Amino acid sequence: MTADILIQNGRVLDPARGIDQSTPVAVKGRRIIPWEEGMEAKTTIDASGCLVTPGLIDFHAHIYERGTDSGANPDLAMLPYGVTTVVDAGSSGVSTYRSFLDRLALCRIKTKFFLHISPTGQVTHQYPELLRPERWNMEKFQEAVELAGDKLLGFKLRVSRNVVGDAGLRPLEAALELAEKFQKSLVVHVTDPPVLQSELAGRLRPGDVFCHLYHDRGNTIFENGSIPPALWEARERSVLFDCCHGSANFSFPVAEKAVEAGFLPDIISTDLNTVTWCKPPLYNLLSVLSKFLLLGVPLEKILACVTSTPARLMGEEGELGTLAPGSCADIAILRVAERPVEFVDTEGERRNGRQLVLPMATLLDGVLVWRSQELCG
Repeated sequence: MTADILIQNGRVLDPARGIDQSTPVAVKGRRIIPWEEGMEAKTTIDASGCLVTPGLIDFHAHIYERGTDSGANPDLAMLPYGVTTVVDAGSSGVSTYRSFLDRLALCRIKTKFFLHISPTGQVTHQYPELLRPERWNMEKFQEAVELAGDKLLGFKLRVSRNVVGDAGLRPLEAALELAEKFQKSLVVHVTDPPVLQSELAGRLRPGDVFCHLYHDRGNTIFENGSIPPALWEARERSVLFDCCHGSANFSFPVAEKAVEAGFLPDIISTDLNTVTWCKPPLYNLLSVLSKFLLLGVPLEKILACVTSTPARLMGEEGELGTLAPGSCADIAILRVAERPVEFVDTEGERRNGRQLVLPMATLLDGVLVWRSQELCG
C-alpha cells in the first residue's frame, strides 16, 4: 500500500499506548495506517530531532469569536501549535449556543463545548455572569442537550467570590443537580472561592473538572501548608484536576509545591482567549507544556494531559489522542529546543529554564495544515 504521508525519523510518543520509540507513522486519507517495511508515500516528512505525537487537545479555551468580548479564532490560535481539537469552556449559554454552533461550523479544527449555566454564557469581562438558578429554564437546557448532541460535554460554572457574591455555594449545588439530571460533567472554576477548596472538591462527582488547579488567589489547594485529604479523595473517586493556566491562574510557587507533593494535573489546558493568546504569561499551549518540563514533570505524563486523557473525557478514546492504526490522522510534530528561556507566571514570578517546546507541523484529518520552515523533507 502507498501512504499519502509518511513521517520518518521522529521520536514517536503515544501515551495512550505507552509508546516511546523511533518508528515511522503512515497516513492514508483521514486515517493512520500500519507502517510496513519498504512502504512508499506521496509525501515524506523527515522528523529528525522532533517528537511525533497525537494532535494535541486544549480542553479549556474560549473560542466564541465575535459572540463574546474575547473569543479567539480557534483555527488561528490553535492549529499552528499542534492543537487539533479544542473545547470551549462556557462561552455560550442556553440563549446563545445556537449562534455559537453556527460559528464553530465554519472552523476546520475539531471542537466540543461546555454550556455555561448562565443563559448568556461568559460574554464579557466587564461584569460577572448572572447566576440565578430560580430563573433557569429547564426546557431550554433540555433543548440544548438534544440539539448539541455529543458536541456538548457538560456545563460550566465559576464559583469565585466576585461571581457568586452572597449566593455562596447555592449556584454550585444547583449546577450539580442540573448536571446530574442530564448525566453530564460539570467544569468548576475555583479561583478565590467563598469556601475552602477541600469543601468544593468534596462536592464534585466522578468526571467533574476542578479547574485552575495552581492559582494563588484567595483559598488555594493548600490548607495549613499541605494539600488536604479531601482533594486526594476527590482524585481517588475520579474528579479531574485541570491546570488551566489563563491570565490569572497559574502560580509557580503553588505549582512547584504541588508537583513536589505528587499532585499533578490530569489535564493541561490554556484558558486561551484574545486577551491571552500570543501574550505573556500564557502565549499558547506549548508554552504551558514547557513550564511543566521546567517543573520536572516527565514528558510522557505531560503529553497524556493533552492527548489520551482529554480524548477519554470527550468520549473519543481510540479515535483522538492516539497514533494507533485506524485512528484519526491528527498529528503534532514538535521539537524540544535546548536553549535558555525565561518563564513568567500569572503573578509575575519568573523562572529560568532550558527547554522550550516548539511547533514544527500539524496534520488535521490527514492534511498538513501548518508547517514550520525549519522542518525539512
